[in-house]
Amino acid sequence: MKKTSFKASLLICVLAISLLFTSCSDLKPIESSEEDLRVVGYVDEFEVLYEELRFAVLTYKQMLINTYGENIFDDPELAPKYEAMLKESVYENITSNYALLLLCKEVGIERNDEVLASAVQKKLEEQVEALGGVRKYKKFLKENNMTDSFFRFNLLVDIMQNELFYVYTYDLELIEPDDEEIYDIIESEFIRTQHIYIAKDNGNSYDENRALISEIYDKLKSGSDFLSLVEQYTSDGSFDENGFYIPMGYMSETYDDAAFALSVGEFTEIIEDEAGFYIIKRFELDPVYLLMNFNDLKDRYQSYAFLSIINETQNELEFKPAEYLESLDILEIE
Repeated sequence: MKKTSFKASLLICVLAISLLFTSCSDLKPIESSEEDLRVVGYVDEFEVLYEELRFAVLTYKQMLINTYGENIFDDPELAPKYEAMLKESVYENITSNYALLLLCKEVGIERNDEVLASAVQKKLEEQVEALGGVRKYKKFLKENNMTDSFFRFNLLVDIMQNELFYVYTYDLELIEPDDEEIYDIIESEFIRTQHIYIAKDNGNSYDENRALISEIYDKLKSGSDFLSLVEQYTSDGSFDENGFYIPMGYMSETYDDAAFALSVGEFTEIIEDEAGFYIIKRFELDPVYLLMNFNDLKDRYQSYAFLSIINETQNELEFKPAEYLESLDILEIE
């Protein structure tokens, strides 16, 4: 149910077959092609390589196909619209890693630090072993349109993100660390919702999904029980009888605007965002639930506060295509 915050993680070694299921401390990088290492653009002081662009393009292209249909890039009338959507999503996503790198640099966390390099190697070895060896790791990379070096880069970013979170919370206190203060924030700034959700990528057409959510809405207007309809129809398997305790900014902007405008007991009309269709109802906060689940809600608050800082920096960044990228047809990237 949570909005995207969209990213990767997983894998290890290039030795003899006899070593595939043992320690891989000598794991060597798998060399990328010249094409993968070409510079396709820039974000602030950072160069962006083709391997990152390719991963983002193929990932978001598939997401758009899952949402809007198999033939959206084949139809001459539809293709320009969805190509523009694809570029916007790809360019925006690319800036996310570099927002984090810039913030890390401000507090002295450098990407070429030897301790971080060792942590990446250790994490890679653990994940490759979990996959079952280097051959399965290579298969994983191919299936997910990734190179070894780009996968390592994502591991590095994940580790740096954890380091930055610790610095912001416990050294600089840019994120509230005190339990009593956090409890007050949750009481005053969180709301509790339930939603009926029909995902756009559920295998049905856009029109079929729209018709279904309209049918459900008519049932609500006729007096059907909201929670029964949530349990029956919500397509992401996220039904929880306790509801969702969320701060502003945790879900998509469309969801937040609708949910926070409700009074307790009210439900929205049909709401649509990139992911799907919603009907949202607001419930009163349960003080017993707050106490019993405080640690989970604390993690949610701190994670949200941290991501808000990253998103603020990301919004100030722009991906600038290099001349090489301008010569490419983004739809032909494979």
